[in-house]
Amino acid sequence: MKNTFKKVASLTAVALMSLSMATGCAKAETQSNSIYDRSISQDVSDSYNAIKKAGRKAKDYADTHSPKDVVESGKSKYRKAKDKVKKSVDEKTSNQTQASSDADLANLEANGQKFVTVNDNKSTLEWTWTTNKIDYSNLDSLNRAGKATAYLDKNNYGKSKGRESQKWSPTGWHNQKRNQDRGHLIAYTLTFNFDANGNFKKGEKGSIDNPKNLITETSDMNRGIMQDYEEQVRDSIKAGHKVIYEVTPIFRGDELMARGVHAQAISDDKSLNFNVYLFNVSDNYTFDYATGRSTKN
Repeated sequence: MKNTFKKVASLTAVALMSLSMATGCAKAETQSNSIYDRSISQDVSDSYNAIKKAGRKAKDYADTHSPKDVVESGKSKYRKAKDKVKKSVDEKTSNQTQASSDADLANLEANGQKFVTVNDNKSTLEWTWTTNKIDYSNLDSLNRAGKATAYLDKNNYGKSKGRESQKWSPTGWHNQKRNQDRGHLIAYTLTFNFDANGNFKKGEKGSIDNPKNLITETSDMNRGIMQDYEEQVRDSIKAGHKVIYEVTPIFRGDELMARGVHAQAISDDKSLNFNVYLFNVSDNYTFDYATGRSTKN
């Protein structure tokens, strides 16, 4: 009788915990959708999956612990997951700017932020996808790369075991390997089957050393927040969608190193839709954007 009571009580506790978790997740997803941010929705989805996994573990936990322990453990996991979603929502909704033009973006200061959303994180790109291509800008009078607009589908995603070495030195490049990268505007993995001029050509490897597709980026941006948005584009085309993805380096005046990049993308079904300005900054170094040189903080 004692074991039967313990089992029933444990299963009841698990059921109550799961109901509480599901209610919390529903509220979090509603909050996410209300601010129109795909990246926040992804955070909610990740947290929801984590909660489901925690629920499965709770059943095993119930077999060896008292009903009270099960309930307390479940409440703790739920609170942590809810706090994670709230933190993500708060961080991403606070990073917004009223800047509407690239000239306005050039004058923004990071002030500790990695990025800000533009136009409420909604792309302003018109859907004009007709064929696979990348529209590169010619280098300007200072040899700086400009806007690159890519029309992509799953044919343009690729990976390779190794990459050729990069020889081109974008403006502001000083081979400071500890904090600088030759960064691609359109990610290497999104440029397969394009020639150097952006024309679709089957069999071409990804763009690794194209001057029109390279700028000097901080390692923090290139390997951090930039990859987060590139991953969204990769996921969309791998799922079979067509995508327009545009990246514009933002320079202030005649400076040789970009202050940031304006990145936006939209897919054929609008499931991918973002518009962000990423600051080309570093946590540990301060850059002189006129030259690209840096000093350690």
